Amino acid sequence: MRFPLDVLTYPLTPAQYFRSSLTGKPPRSTSTTEATVISTAPNGVGATTIRLRPDNPLHTHRAGQFITLALEINGVRQQRCYSITSAPAPATSPTDSRSLELTVGRSGRGSVSDYISDTLAVGDRV
Repeated sequence: MRFPLDVLTYPLTPAQYFRSSLTGKPPRSTSTTEATVISTAPNGVGATTIRLRPDNPLHTHRAGQFITLALEINGVRQQRCYSITSAPAPATSPTDSRSLELTVGRSGRGSVSDYISDTLAVGDRV
């Protein structure tokens, strides 16, 4: 069984940022969920847009927030942060209001981004 990406972290809520300002500790999201890749599409030269549907709905996110993806490549677990490039769809929208998009630039150096661009497929669990 293949699990190329196994962790998707939630964006932080404003309350979590506020609490971190009181404690002096950097804000970190501790919530994780799995997701399904529902589409992949080339986006210009050297970039791929992937749409993910989390198993559990995310807190309301805004374009520009980021999530951390953890994945295993050749037996080595790696984590990378990617910006969310989609705004949440309204609940009445015909598009899946729980999904989010990430646009990943391909580096050409065998990196995590290359793996996502070249290997990740619709239906993969992340």
